[in-house]
Amino acid sequence: MYSRVKNFFKDAIKTDTSPTKLAVAIAFASYVAFSPFLGFHTIMLIVFGWLFNINIPFLVGIGYAINNPWTMVPIYMSGYLFGYWLLHTFMAIPVEGLNPAWMEWFSHKIMDILHIQEPSFWAFMVGGNVVGLVFAFLTYPAALVFFKKMAREN
Repeated sequence: MYSRVKNFFKDAIKTDTSPTKLAVAIAFASYVAFSPFLGFHTIMLIVFGWLFNINIPFLVGIGYAINNPWTMVPIYMSGYLFGYWLLHTFMAIPVEGLNPAWMEWFSHKIMDILHIQEPSFWAFMVGGNVVGLVFAFLTYPAALVFFKKMAREN
């Protein structure tokens, strides 16, 4: 498994893509993986790839390696819990009262299924975006060092 992943990254470096662009791709994919915009991840990755001239298949592959059916629940729960802590606990904003009107039906379903008291749309949106940005800023330098080292090995 390790050799397959290593060969995947070596193949990406052998193309005309620079280590910097690959690190940017990892950062964008990290943000999109934690992004709360469900259903728009592929579109976001394609647009980022097109706008910044990044290898789109690599970008989409990394995005779905991070956010997939096995990691989706922990990723979204971490974003929601962080957003709830940030807005409700840290900033003392009563987030439950700020939910959009359409969220009422959805809130009852979430409370029944997940046993979350007073789910917050804004905690989900803010938390997912903040956690995504943090991971993007953390993964960029680590990925840059990794890809420069792999480029020197080739």
